[in-house]
Amino acid sequence: MKLRGFLYSLFVAAVLVAMSSCSKTPKCVSMLHDNPVLVARIDVKQLAEKSELSKEKDAIEEHLSDLSKEAREKIKEVLDDPVNLGLDLRDPLFASVDESGDFRLVGSVFDDDDFREFLEAVSKDAGIEIKEKDGLTTVELDGGILAFDGDCLLLTQSNGSLKKIFEGESKIAEDKDFAEMCDREGDVQLLVKGEPLVKAADAPKDAADRLKNMSMLYDLSFNNGEIVQTFEALFKDADAKKRFENYTAMAGEIKGDFAPYFSKNGSVVFGNIDGGKLYDLLNKFDILKQMAMSFGMSESDVKSLIKSFDGDFAIGVNELGRMSTGNGALYVSMKSDKLLKLITEVAGGELKPAGTNQFALVEDEANVALGYKKGAFFVTVNADSVMGARFMTPFDKAKNALSKDDVKGKGTGLYAFLNFRLFDVEPQAKEIFKDLDYAEAYYTKDIKFIVRLVMNDKESNSFVPFVKFLYNMAPKAQASIPYESFDMDSEMEDDDFFADEEDAEMAAELEELMN
Repeated sequence: MKLRGFLYSLFVAAVLVAMSSCSKTPKCVSMLHDNPVLVARIDVKQLAEKSELSKEKDAIEEHLSDLSKEAREKIKEVLDDPVNLGLDLRDPLFASVDESGDFRLVGSVFDDDDFREFLEAVSKDAGIEIKEKDGLTTVELDGGILAFDGDCLLLTQSNGSLKKIFEGESKIAEDKDFAEMCDREGDVQLLVKGEPLVKAADAPKDAADRLKNMSMLYDLSFNNGEIVQTFEALFKDADAKKRFENYTAMAGEIKGDFAPYFSKNGSVVFGNIDGGKLYDLLNKFDILKQMAMSFGMSESDVKSLIKSFDGDFAIGVNELGRMSTGNGALYVSMKSDKLLKLITEVAGGELKPAGTNQFALVEDEANVALGYKKGAFFVTVNADSVMGARFMTPFDKAKNALSKDDVKGKGTGLYAFLNFRLFDVEPQAKEIFKDLDYAEAYYTKDIKFIVRLVMNDKESNSFVPFVKFLYNMAPKAQASIPYESFDMDSEMEDDDFFADEEDAEMAAELEELMN
């Protein structure tokens, strides 16, 4: 059995552990780096319960049929009663990375004798030697070391003293941002700390000044019918938060003015810009002069153009078909037609007049219309490589259109929507996204960016469908962990996706490369 089989055995046993509630800051946290660039928390207990792998014991045992009798018997003991593994996964796992790139993953040990027996049983197949030194049990892995005592488990790349790590007294548990991370209810959290990141990246002074007083917190949660990801900025003090808010002041609350022109079956990004505040921000950083030179305009013209932005904007795709067909549009609320005039001047004679403040770009396979109407700059694109494209009329209500209520109040400055049915035109893509309904992303006033993946099944937990989605996304030749226990559908035929002989030849070449 190869090393990955050994690690897979350990993984399977670990994720099946489901016990009582976990401690926020277990003893093993003291073994993390004192001032890490990144620290993570993984609630294995919650993930194990949501995965319902305890119902898949027979299928798991079948996948371990190549192991020795001793290993199979030991793993079966763990499947029958996870306490026999010897790890205490009531506590979360924690990981940290410091400025040098050194990695540590730590966890709690329930019974070191049981865990040692488990390792002894499965390590023989992997040809891995278990050693005892300085009161620690260690196993050398490719590129790292697994070590544990009666209390804690450590997986690290460090070449330093393991004993010193186990005796460590990291101050990370006293860190305000770390405490914020541990208060989150999600399944996985990642915390990127600004000050050590600045040092590690050797960031320029301007960027360093902005980053050193803030951290970024990522929270991932698998809920019934949805996966929620939150990106949140944490600040050392009120002044640091105020400085950051100055950068986002140009973003206003989205009104949804352009929602009816986009389909619920498509993908669209909505936003809102206050041109006056955008100008103030650009002027503060002395960017206007550079913009004026790039566009060949005077600074006063650039100022007038930027200040003309006034409210919602939207850009999206309403329809995506096979053979390079589809349509989409862009709308931007503006006080004047200055942007249209700038584009027509740059384009020269390529744009043909098509009415008052309207122009057209005619191609064999795609027609583009642009202009200024109803207080908005617009661009519509209609593509059809087979029949020849027709013009898409601006401000026409889309089929199965979104409404203002679908968008209004969803975010400050940004709201993105994607219906995965947009990809149903390709059989292979349809298979990959079959469990997903739609995705949305938005920015909130409390400096959080939220991404929701909504499943077709709104009642069941999203963890297993998400694992299936990742499996389907990965190249088949690279998949190393079988998921037949999740009742995977059969592979799609190449002919379902590749339209002709040339595409089939390309598919064969790609498959050869992957293999």
